[in-house]
Amino acid sequence: MFRDKPKPKLLPNLFVLLTLYLTACSSPATPSPTAEIAVSHTPSPSVHPGWTSYTTGNYVNDMAFDQEGLLWAVGNGGVVRWTPTDGTYIKYTVDDGLLSNRVQAVAVAPDGALWFGTGFGVSCFDGDEWLNYTEEDGLADGFVDDIAVAPEGDVWVATWRGVSRFDGVSWINYDHDQGLPSRLVQTIGVTEGGTVWVGTAGGIARFDGSMWHPYTTATGLEDDDI
Repeated sequence: MFRDKPKPKLLPNLFVLLTLYLTACSSPATPSPTAEIAVSHTPSPSVHPGWTSYTTGNYVNDMAFDQEGLLWAVGNGGVVRWTPTDGTYIKYTVDDGLLSNRVQAVAVAPDGALWFGTGFGVSCFDGDEWLNYTEEDGLADGFVDDIAVAPEGDVWVATWRGVSRFDGVSWINYDHDQGLPSRLVQTIGVTEGGTVWVGTAGGIARFDGSMWHPYTTATGLEDDDI
């Protein structure tokens, strides 16, 4: 269960806050994924002493409801957790451990953990602790466009240089060599049965558990840029 910060603020009707944060706040042959990378995580970014970050939560890139019915909205000002029943909210930024205030996507894992795709990598929040993952930890690329969690718990990340898969132990990356029609992966989804679909700048691809099957304009797709 998530542990709230003290004294959540009431939602204002309109607010504009100035950001002062100055620190770096046909089927291909059967592929084999790139080398697995042992799990590690990047420490939360350090905040310059004496500075407090002010961001706006009005610009929303993605949102999701967790198992408790709380709404998580993400955007260019960090992460906002809303309680729809009373309109209260709590905001999370780099000051709290988020990897970057620019957040593109959010996904809720079966265990209740929240996964966030940012402009510098991936952040995971279990209600108590933030864990951050970047290229140095095995992610294919730092800029994440989308993120999804499979029913068994694997985390799938759409990046500008392929797809990254985290099984809780290691990162596995997929790109052109493994059958993706483009390295620029812009959206990702997982079916209830665990099949992964990605939309790229060069078409769609479906992962059947061992190989990627591409679909492009050559096979009837209307447009390759998904």
